[in-house]
Amino acid sequence: MVFSQFSFLFIFLPVFLFIYWLIKREFRNVFLLLASILFYFIGEKQSTWILLAAILINYGFGLLICKLKNDKKVSQSALKYVLWLCVGANLCLLGYYKYANFFINSTNSFAAWSGINWHVDLPPIALPLGISFFTFHALSYVVDIYRGEVKASKSLANVGAYFAMFPQLVAGPILRYNQVSEALQSRVSTPKAIFNGFIIFILGLAQKVLIADPLAVVADAAFALPSQDLTMLAAWLGALAYSFQLFFDFWGYSQMAIGLGMIIGFTFPINFNYPYISSTIQEFWRRWHMTLSFWFRDYVYIPLGGGRVANWRVYFNLMLVFALTGLWHGASYTFIVWGLWHGLFLLIERANPKFFGRLPKWLSHFYTLLVVIVGWVLFRSVDFDSALVWLGHMFGVYGFSGWIAGTQFLSIYNIICFAIAIVFSTPVVANWIKKAPSLMTHNSWITLKGLGGIALFIVCIVKVLTGSFSPFLYFRF
Repeated sequence: MVFSQFSFLFIFLPVFLFIYWLIKREFRNVFLLLASILFYFIGEKQSTWILLAAILINYGFGLLICKLKNDKKVSQSALKYVLWLCVGANLCLLGYYKYANFFINSTNSFAAWSGINWHVDLPPIALPLGISFFTFHALSYVVDIYRGEVKASKSLANVGAYFAMFPQLVAGPILRYNQVSEALQSRVSTPKAIFNGFIIFILGLAQKVLIADPLAVVADAAFALPSQDLTMLAAWLGALAYSFQLFFDFWGYSQMAIGLGMIIGFTFPINFNYPYISSTIQEFWRRWHMTLSFWFRDYVYIPLGGGRVANWRVYFNLMLVFALTGLWHGASYTFIVWGLWHGLFLLIERANPKFFGRLPKWLSHFYTLLVVIVGWVLFRSVDFDSALVWLGHMFGVYGFSGWIAGTQFLSIYNIICFAIAIVFSTPVVANWIKKAPSLMTHNSWITLKGLGGIALFIVCIVKVLTGSFSPFLYFRF
């Protein structure tokens, strides 16, 4: 089920909220868990057992690790063994469902290339929705218990609600247990929070439906062109359309998740902070998919030594983290190279801070956008050959004749969509909104927000009912 579907907006969500606010507070976590499992079952059906298994495995290991930590007879090495056993169980689930086919196919290809008589046939394994996200929830939960940063919860409903909470189950933001543990124990949905939550949800819906989906049509049409029909203009328009589509698609989902969380009393971390205004790749990753960046920083980069080791180790750590970041997004070499591409420029920036510090603002911004857009071509392409052909057309490798072909993507409607995407990818409108309350009375501002939210919601619903359906891109990660 998708947040922008009619069935979610007008059936699942209203029924859920009606029952949620009707029942006693002590039963709300149980109901939230059951509703979230139903939400997942509607989309995944037979794969729901994987989510249930992850909840039970990590609930049990969390209690075990907490108990062993309090037992003075248990050595640190034994405790670490139990932790790694739990980590291994989570990674085995993720590895089998997300990477088994990739590993087998890669091994078969290597064997064929090297002349080894070895081949294994493995039926295609369906990727369960959200497995990358709830696996990272699980890993942070047990590691934080091991570190003593949180206590294991004895309530299966609380732990299950943390793992399966439907607003963020399928595509994040990636939560830490300590970010929601207090709210799981006791929370109040105030009228102000509910109102603001609905406004944020509607804004996220608009980002998805009114910006990402129309640009998805442009991106899909451009990337579907045969290589002989591709031109420089079409290649650039397709790359730009996909860059904005991916951003507003994922940012929109995160906004909707944050808004839904506020409605039921939770505060989720923000996941995006206008990454396309960044002046370096380092800054980009402090603004893009922030909860993923912070997760890799805290659970991989820092444990490897972070920036406290020799320079060659720092560089190795960074490249390893970004190779894993790419692999986390998908079982494909193009994703790994996309991660290494970003890691390479992080190393270059780290090794030459003075050079990048002296660049004019416009030039450093242009450089960052260029690196990011080239990376998105790798991210979007099905293989390296397609990516290289696409980049070749973008940068004139195949010549400049006929570059004007591709204007079919420049209809008035598409130009307006591009213009809106450019404006809203900067904080210009958000800064104006922050100043708006000081220009009018409080009640006038609340009324304006409410009426504006209703109007925007109606426009979104009309688009949902009349437009083409486009699933969230990060559902496949």
